Amino acid sequence: MKFSLQIKLNAFAEWSDHYMNYSNLKRLIYRIEKSLMSNVALPATSHDQAVVEIEGEDEINEAAPLLTPINPADADALFTQALDKELNRVVTFYREKEEELFDDVHQFEVDMSYLDAGQYMRRRSVPDLMQSGLLRDLEQEERRANSDGEETSPSHPPHALSLPMPAIGPDSGSSTPPIISGSPRTSGGGRQPRYRAKSESFAEWTDPVPPTSETRLNQTPPRAGPASADTYTSTIWDARNYKGHRQRFRRRAISLYVSLKELEKYSELNHTGFQKILKKFDKVTGRKLLNVYTFNKLSRAYPFLADTITGLSREISRVITHYARISTRNRPGDAKRELDLNLREHLVWERNTVWRDLVAIERGRGNVALKALRSKEDKPALPYAIKVCGRSVFIVYVPQDVILPVIKMLVCLAILPAILYSPIGLQVEAQSCLAILSFASALWATETLPLFVTSLCIPFLVVTMRVLRAPVAGGQFVRLTPKEATARIFADMFSPVIMLLLGGFALASALSKHHIAQWLAQIVLSRAGSSPRYVILANMLVSTLFSMFISNVAAPVLCFSLIAPILRNLPSKSPYAKSLVLGIALAANVGGMASPISSPQNIIAVNNMNPPPTWLEWLSISLPLCLVCDFAIWILLLVAYEPGRSTGEHAPAPPSLYSTHTPMKWTGTQMYVVFVLILTICLWCGERVIEPYVGDMGILAIVPLVAFFGTGVLSKDDFNSFLWNVVILAMGGIALGKAVDSSGLLAELTKQLLPHLEGMSVFQVVATVGCVVLVITSFVNHTVGALIILPVVAQLGTALPEPAPRTLVMCTALACSAAMGLHVSSFPNMNAISVEDPTGETWLTVSDFITRGIPASVVAFVGILSIAFGIMNLMHLDGVK
Repeated sequence: MKFSLQIKLNAFAEWSDHYMNYSNLKRLIYRIEKSLMSNVALPATSHDQAVVEIEGEDEINEAAPLLTPINPADADALFTQALDKELNRVVTFYREKEEELFDDVHQFEVDMSYLDAGQYMRRRSVPDLMQSGLLRDLEQEERRANSDGEETSPSHPPHALSLPMPAIGPDSGSSTPPIISGSPRTSGGGRQPRYRAKSESFAEWTDPVPPTSETRLNQTPPRAGPASADTYTSTIWDARNYKGHRQRFRRRAISLYVSLKELEKYSELNHTGFQKILKKFDKVTGRKLLNVYTFNKLSRAYPFLADTITGLSREISRVITHYARISTRNRPGDAKRELDLNLREHLVWERNTVWRDLVAIERGRGNVALKALRSKEDKPALPYAIKVCGRSVFIVYVPQDVILPVIKMLVCLAILPAILYSPIGLQVEAQSCLAILSFASALWATETLPLFVTSLCIPFLVVTMRVLRAPVAGGQFVRLTPKEATARIFADMFSPVIMLLLGGFALASALSKHHIAQWLAQIVLSRAGSSPRYVILANMLVSTLFSMFISNVAAPVLCFSLIAPILRNLPSKSPYAKSLVLGIALAANVGGMASPISSPQNIIAVNNMNPPPTWLEWLSISLPLCLVCDFAIWILLLVAYEPGRSTGEHAPAPPSLYSTHTPMKWTGTQMYVVFVLILTICLWCGERVIEPYVGDMGILAIVPLVAFFGTGVLSKDDFNSFLWNVVILAMGGIALGKAVDSSGLLAELTKQLLPHLEGMSVFQVVATVGCVVLVITSFVNHTVGALIILPVVAQLGTALPEPAPRTLVMCTALACSAAMGLHVSSFPNMNAISVEDPTGETWLTVSDFITRGIPASVVAFVGILSIAFGIMNLMHLDGVK
């Protein structure tokens, strides 16, 4: 991995602008190399190099005089100048941050000392203390502290305490105690106190005890033990009524520890960067600047001095010592382990999204080469002899992982001629289309080719086998020529449904990129606490909610990243972990029913419903169904796994997720994204009203695309990262549906199926077709099942004695999402089966899906037949009575 990328991945987000600019230095090295090799003039300063980057290197080179030869010492001087500039920037920031953090540590100790000052008091009876007002003041302050927000996030630690404390030191007899403050420094370098101590000190109403070996300031308080009922003990860090203050100091210590460790990593990362860039300069130019610069400047820079490093380590140790007094009964080893755990969780949570995005790009670049390398190394080729007349002519070595796909491909290819030339009594167009349908279904079911590649094959086969027809006079049809069929099939493929899909992708990208989805998840999950049963329910609801807006393809990935800190702290095969992962996957399947853009099968359903349902109609049917299914599946998981019994009353929770939520500071861009989201959904919901002006929901999907990409909220890279494989898959399904309709195959299939449905009511037809679809899509991907079945179902619904095509199509689409019995049934299930524990083993097995997924499928299907069908009946979606 390139070091410039390592800096991005490991940089502390708030300090990202203060790290050394490794990329600029590397570009300068290549500029120097080019100058040395081609005798082009060197930039006079590093500033001139920036001008080259802005104005273009060719224009600068044309105007630059040639120097023959170039003195290599000039290259050293130029690069040294650039290094000095970066080094000064790093040193300046380090000094400022070190001073700020050291002051915070000092203020933290001062605040602790004031609270510890209670140990100077004599033990006095409770009535005396009540008369003096001490306990009353302490209780009032405790209540005030709790009401001000006891659960402040570690990233915003409280700094001050307004307790009546005695002045410490030679002026302890003074009646005015010092100001207690720990707020961040102001722009002028001073500190703005948050609270001011009361005007009276302890000395006014009680006599301080002189410090002795037993009552020395900052002495470790004794462990809490049984205290007399009529005496007041000053063991502040063990007292129950000081729980709020103890938690405040604990969070401050955690925040200081994390910041100091980040400063330590900042120093190490920049030092490594300077070493690497100097090595690169020497390697590229052939110079020997590394040792000279390191000895003269780098090793003498303030952040890299031995005394500086020792001083920082000393401050970290002091924080550990204080944390031990506060939280671990003066056990530094336990304190360090707790602090390291907080540090580790904090870093994972803060950087998880950055790692995922950047590393995904890096993996994508090397994916093909990596797969090829693994296939050669891990699976050796097998020899196959090619014989002629019984004698081996030559030997071919075939990789093992190629044999099975080749066999499957040959079987699928054999389907084409087998059906094409079978005497089944269909017209030539319909028989050709049946061959294409069977061939595509076999490829999709076996996944011999990637799903979207099979979709790309469909328009090619449709055109070359001439399955499209056009009506002519007299109710007859004529086959289209390849040229006419090409124009028609491509026009059908890019339908308004595809624009609806792209609009949904744009909304999902904006919500994710600008952290609105993460913020919303924090709000929901912050109410869950740490009880396993409520954590599972909260994550399931978040998974369903996200599926509604960012599709159930992407929602599980986000949800699994949210629970990663929990999973890291659970043992392998933990029932709690299994129920969490499986709950998110099953809830995402349920969320696939929630909106027209929540899953690919819904997009296909909308395309087969005439007229397409509005968002308001769809949500009126799906939301009650999704809520009931989520709660029913939640109860099923609690009964099946008993997560509370396996983990005790409470379980590990990621930092900042399940604690009190800290309000996000909204930016103008985030508010703009939310405005466009609400506007788009409102337009979709009211599409029927404005249909004479816009024609279709697909046109309204252009609104978020233009609003986000036109204003820079989303970039070209975001557009390139859309799930284009899903788009192509949907387009292939539309092409297949149009071919089945145009060729006459759809009418023929309907004619053959209708006799089996005679005498059935609409409800019975829905139940029968739904059961068949539920079984099929448990073994075949939801999207693939919808592509194959929904066009037939739509025609079947039209031909019923009591026509109900929209009801039948929508119930069938919902049944596709309800199939969750196997790990291959849907995108959420495939994501869930790949989530691994710290040992590299997957949390879930196929048996988990069979034993819990099949009952969940039955529960969801019963909900479709009762809740969804009942609402459709009340809405008269097709005039159903």
